[in-house]
Amino acid sequence: SKYEYSIDGGKSWIEVNSNTYTFEGLKEGTEYEGEVEITFPTECNNSITCTYQIEDGPVQTMVNNNTTVYLPKNSNIVAKISDGVNTVSSTYQVTRTEYYVSSSGSDTTGAGTFNKPYATVQTTYDNANDNTTIYLKSNLSPDTSILMDEDKTITLTSYNNTYSIFRTANNLVHVLRHTAGNLTLKNITIDGNNIQATAPMIMTSSNFNIETGTTIKNAQNTSDNGAGIYVTNEGNLVINNGNISNNIATAGGAAIFNNGTTTINSGMIKNNQSFNGNIWSYGTLTINGGSISNNTATQDGGGIDASGIINLNGGSITNNTVTNGLGGGLAVARHNNVNTVFNVNGGTINNNIGNSNLRTEGKNIDIVPGVTVNEKQSGYTYNTSNAINYITTALNSGYGLAVEGAFTDNGTNVVLWQNGGNNQKWQFIQTEVN
Repeated sequence: SKYEYSIDGGKSWIEVNSNTYTFEGLKEGTEYEGEVEITFPTECNNSITCTYQIEDGPVQTMVNNNTTVYLPKNSNIVAKISDGVNTVSSTYQVTRTEYYVSSSGSDTTGAGTFNKPYATVQTTYDNANDNTTIYLKSNLSPDTSILMDEDKTITLTSYNNTYSIFRTANNLVHVLRHTAGNLTLKNITIDGNNIQATAPMIMTSSNFNIETGTTIKNAQNTSDNGAGIYVTNEGNLVINNGNISNNIATAGGAAIFNNGTTTINSGMIKNNQSFNGNIWSYGTLTINGGSISNNTATQDGGGIDASGIINLNGGSITNNTVTNGLGGGLAVARHNNVNTVFNVNGGTINNNIGNSNLRTEGKNIDIVPGVTVNEKQSGYTYNTSNAINYITTALNSGYGLAVEGAFTDNGTNVVLWQNGGNNQKWQFIQTEVN
């Protein structure tokens, strides 16, 4: 026998009695994502012996010349051809960066591959490597919470951007509970199915990102901590795009209940309904962009009800309504005596509807006494159509009544000043009927 061995474009061969047997299917430097097709010579178990082995598992002897090998995790696979004297042996690393889940899959016999998916997100997540993407290949309706509690970086998305995760009547708590690692939602819908639950649909106490194509909708919560997304004091939510809409909370935070850190860079938060504050924030809330619109609250903060630190740098807060309270667009408060600082650098607040005001901007924004306001001259714009622009003095029409220092505390001095400041825009409100 003449023995030759080489690797050429993924092929290895041996020559036995002038016959060349090819061994194909594995190529150096290729990521196979868990499904490896091996093509051995047709003479396997005849004149030659063909085997493969995954990691330290059992050696598999080939009967047929073709086989598909499934590898749930990153694995080494060793394939061999032997004529009894000489042996061709090749070792390849199969790297998993994609996992698949489908209602037609199996958590028992599946491997999380495209053609052999798992049946649940939970099993897929538990088996997934770090820095991987989980694809939904169908709509899913888990009856228990999906728990993501490992230090992994995971992207949860939808194959072909069409599939959703639905809340069921058997799961009235969290649909998704994220307590560790980094999680990104992209091109996927988490749908509360308009089922009245007793917990927010999503809870995060780690790094959580919402990207393009993500929708959080139809969540309802008859308890506290919001309906759509609850950010605990350890949580860090970043919204770079997406849509949070049509969520209902009996208390506050139908869209977002923030006790940690929430940053909104883009996206839409719309058509949510809360008792107060469709974004309810005790922590740090930063708005750099996006749109908060057409939300409704019963009491305070049709768009936002916030204490703690509020950074308004951009975006728009428009067409929100509070039916029986303050701040149709934004109510800045001091809930539970939380020290509150409102930093204003940009953005737009207008066309909101409210019943009363504590500050001269009228129904769009209300700021209670005791809140520190750092406001740039080039800051946000707001609608003052509900206010009298200036109360001028008869001595000089260019001067009028002003709140000294633009402070909002009760008891602040009132002085005459040259007209032009927001602290000179007034509205008269009837407090009692004689």
